[in-house]
Amino acid sequence: MQITPQQATRLMQRFGIRFFPPVRETVTIAEPACLIEAQTQHLPTRIMPLGAYSYCQSAVTGIARIGRYCSIGRYLKVITHSHPSDWVSSSPVFYNRQRFRYWTQQELPPEAPGFREVFPPVTIENDVWIGDDVTIKGGCTIGTGAILGAGALVLADVEPYSIVGGVPARPLRSRFDSEICEALLASQWWNYAAADLADLQVNDPEAFLRAFSKRQNSLEPLAEARQPFSFYLEEAMDRDV
Repeated sequence: MQITPQQATRLMQRFGIRFFPPVRETVTIAEPACLIEAQTQHLPTRIMPLGAYSYCQSAVTGIARIGRYCSIGRYLKVITHSHPSDWVSSSPVFYNRQRFRYWTQQELPPEAPGFREVFPPVTIENDVWIGDDVTIKGGCTIGTGAILGAGALVLADVEPYSIVGGVPARPLRSRFDSEICEALLASQWWNYAAADLADLQVNDPEAFLRAFSKRQNSLEPLAEARQPFSFYLEEAMDRDV
């Protein structure tokens, strides 16, 4: 799908869907059917499955879902394929029937062992910060509030509110003590609009939780409203701004 500067402006004005770097000329954008929420920021080359108030500076495949309030840096990569490490050979010619047929013009024997070479997609929950040059193994879940340090190689699930880093990535510390982590998860504050939270003390988790608990019943949760990017584009161009 192609998008023009005029369309990009309409998307920002109508839905808060932003491209960075800005669209200066007509560009071709990938994944127009990707489900996203309004108030998100994407590269002008690919739509990512972002929740509200999230931005992504990477164009990458292999991610099923990204939650709200996520900050994703440049050059994120997802390991989508694997090879057997405990077989005689790691080559896919011994388990991938299409490759075997292509290279040998024969059929792989029926008794040949199978191997699942494609990992399931990655799931990124809410309020996750991913630094530049991070690689994540397919199938991993990055828990709410987690931070992945720049250059990390993540090969396993990351617990909520944990900070991980290194190659391979290991837990460095928790962002908060267990009581605060549990309270933040229980609050599900990310289900509310940023404008409803902006005057709370986000720099003081305990104060934030106290104030949020008093206000929560008077707030209207932000309903999950993911639509294909193409839907937003059609709506933006059909209505006057």
